[in-house]
This record gives sequence, structure tokens and C-alpha cells, in this order.
Amino acid sequence: MRAAPSQPRRPPRAPWGAFPLSELCILLGLVALIAGALAWNPQGGRLVTGGLVLACLGGGEIALREHLAGYRSHTAPLAGAGAMAVLIAALVLVHAPVAAALAAAAAVYAGVAVWLRRAFRREQTERASGESPGGRARETAPRG
Repeated sequence: MRAAPSQPRRPPRAPWGAFPLSELCILLGLVALIAGALAWNPQGGRLVTGGLVLACLGGGEIALREHLAGYRSHTAPLAGAGAMAVLIAALVLVHAPVAAALAAAAAVYAGVAVWLRRAFRREQTERASGESPGGRARETAPRG
């Protein structure tokens, strides 16, 4: 059992600073989704699709950032997103047989899941040993 950290871990900061870009994407996606569902016409269908894509991009960015920083593991949903992209591309763009598209998606899921899990464990090990990703010791702020 690990000892409790002296300070609670915080989620990683976004590369663009304090601006809540991902959260706004999720909010705008939900607004478009609801507006499209209420419209109940072909234009509403486009709004629903756009809303789902926008919300998934915002949530996916947060999950990827947290995962690659070693903050929280999101292996299954991230690998599933990659597999879903391959499945849709194989069926819609290439017109591949369903069995081949499913096999390709399963292979992508397995490969991406292994890579993501290794990346997460590596980052957690580096955090625990006090090293930065470049192999240098992390600088710690003085407590006071």
C-alpha cells in the first residue's frame, strides 16, 4: 500500500493555458446535440452529428492529456476511439466487407491499447522516481 501524497495530484494543464477550450467544445457539442434533437428534421440530424463529434473531440482531448501525463488511465476509451475511426473509414470510405472492417478495428484496438498502457505505466514510473520524460530530475517547488 502506498503512502498518501502530501499534496493531492492535479490534472495536467492544457498546452494552451487556462483557456477552457476542451470544456467549451463539450458544451457547444451538447448544445448542438440538444438543438438538433429538438429540431427533428434533416438539418437537426446534421446538428446532432456535429454535436456528437465536437463533444467527443473535447472529451477525447482531456482523456488523452490525462492518460499521457500519467494522471489517470483511459486506455479502453482511447483505444476504442481509434478502432471506431478505422471501422467507420473501412466501411464508409473503402467499402470493405464487414468482417474485414471488424478484424482491422480489433487489430487497431489491441495495438493501440498495448501502446497506451505502456505509455501510461512509463509515465507513472517516471513520476514515482522523480524524473521528467527527458530523463532529468523534476524540479520541485519549495514548500512554504
